[in-house]
Amino acid sequence: MEFGIDIMRVDIDVRTDIIEEIYKSGDLKFVEKYLNEIDAKLKNKILEDEYKNGNEELVYKNFDKLSNGDLKDKIIKQKWDKRRFRILI
Repeated sequence: MEFGIDIMRVDIDVRTDIIEEIYKSGDLKFVEKYLNEIDAKLKNKILEDEYKNGNEELVYKNFDKLSNGDLKDKIIKQKWDKRRFRILI
């Protein structure tokens, strides 16, 4: 059983490295397709970078995959503030 778990960890590490290189090359469609197949650290980095770059559509589509609580809270608060502002106007 332990051997199987170790192989799974190595497999995730390899996929994470590959997806990271593909992300650096700019192929977001491929990265998005395999976002569930990588470790949480890289997944959060990609989604946070894309949010900062203005790619909100990608982040919103994959919001459930985001495990960075601070970024989630920031996005929710920002959307709430925008909505509240529109209601006031």
